[in-house]
Amino acid sequence: MSDPQYSTFFIQRDSKRPPYIPFPDYLMDYDLSMTARVLYAFLLNRAMLSQRNKWTDGLGRVYIIFSEKKMCEVLHKGLSAVKKAVADLERAGLLTRKKNGLGKPNHLYLKIAMQTVGKPTTGQPENRPSDGRKSGPLTAGKPTTKNNIESQYISNLNGEEDTPSEYGDFGNIRLTEKQYARLKADYPLDLDSYIRELSYLMEATERTYADHEAAIRSLADEHEKRDTGPPVCSKDYSYQGDDSS
Repeated sequence: MSDPQYSTFFIQRDSKRPPYIPFPDYLMDYDLSMTARVLYAFLLNRAMLSQRNKWTDGLGRVYIIFSEKKMCEVLHKGLSAVKKAVADLERAGLLTRKKNGLGKPNHLYLKIAMQTVGKPTTGQPENRPSDGRKSGPLTAGKPTTKNNIESQYISNLNGEEDTPSEYGDFGNIRLTEKQYARLKADYPLDLDSYIRELSYLMEATERTYADHEAAIRSLADEHEKRDTGPPVCSKDYSYQGDDSS
C-alpha cells in the first residue's frame, strides 16, 4: 500500500481542523521516548473509540484491540522500536496488557493521569507499583472528577460536524457526526453491528471505500435481501492474523 500524498495550505480563519489524535500535556512530564508518547496518543484515540462503542470488561474498564503490527504501521517504526515503546508505557504505569489465549487478540488497558491538589504524601499511592523506579510524576490529594476521556479531549468539537471520527473495532470506519446520525436514524438497532462487520471485513481484506456511509448502507441492503437480520459478533471474536502484542 503506497503512502498517502498531501498538499499543504495556510490555515485560514474558516479552516476546518484536520483529523488529529489527542496528546495530553502530562505526557511531557513522564520520562518517555517520543515514540512512546506518540504511541500513547494513538492508543488514547482508540480508547475514546472503545469508550464510545462501550467496549468494557466486567469491571467497567475500557479496553483496546490494537496489535503490534498495526502499531508499526501507524508509527512507521520497526517492531523492536514498538516493543520498547509498549514496555516503556507499561513501566510508567500508563498501559496494561491482558492476554486472551492463542488466536485471540490481546486487550490493552490505557490509563490516564489526573493532576491532583494538595501536598504530596509519604505513603505509596493506591495501585501504584512500589519498585522504587521513577516512572512519572507523583500524585497525591483529591483527584479531579473529570474522568471521562472523551469529554476531556474532544469537548471543543461543537460546530465541526464535517470532521470525521473513527468507528469500528479497528478504527478504520470514518464517519462525520451528520453521517452517523443519519445512519442511526435509519438503523437504530443494527448500526453498531453493521459498523463492526464492515470494520472486520476491511481489516481482513484491506478493502477501502470512498464513502463509508454508502458502504454501510450497501451492507445493510445485503442483509435485508438475505433476510438474515443484523450480523452477530461476540466480544471474543478471534482476529485471524498476526497479532504479536
